[in-house]
Amino acid sequence: MRFDYLHSPRSLYLARILEFRIPERLLGGFFALVGALAVVAGAWGIQAYRLREALRLESIYNERHLQAARELQRTSVYYDRVRALVELDGSVRRIAASGDADARTLAQVANHMPRHSWLTGISHDGTGLALEGHATNLEVLSGVLQGLMHVRDLHEPTLVTASAEREEDQAAGVTYRIHVDGSAP
Repeated sequence: MRFDYLHSPRSLYLARILEFRIPERLLGGFFALVGALAVVAGAWGIQAYRLREALRLESIYNERHLQAARELQRTSVYYDRVRALVELDGSVRRIAASGDADARTLAQVANHMPRHSWLTGISHDGTGLALEGHATNLEVLSGVLQGLMHVRDLHEPTLVTASAEREEDQAAGVTYRIHVDGSAP
């Protein structure tokens, strides 16, 4: 044991550590322990590096995934808009086609109407057309029914009502209502 009365700048603990000597019989175990620690520390360092890289790649992939999800959502919105526009276009085309079909049916009805008969109203009901009009007499009304029988898209004209009109005690004609099957919108 040694006493230092001059108080050297080294601390007592540091001096003890520096004076420490490993006995020769324990040197093999000590080197094995140091080697094992070096291997474990190296493996730990490699794993820490791999973990740090894996976390960095995970953050990159998460960012890409979020970006792809945003793009997919935007694409989905555009797809929904395009699909709505296609459906709207189909509806407009069906309406235009039905308008053309209605115009053709109306032209056929007008072409088969006899003289001295007038249509005052045409409307769709649940099963076909409801026609309202005026005729000078029952013979002209009969001609209206026969003319409707020759219209291609209409079937079974049925007289719903017929009423005589009078003006100052004279017959002024017949008001009628006819239902025809077919030509529903």
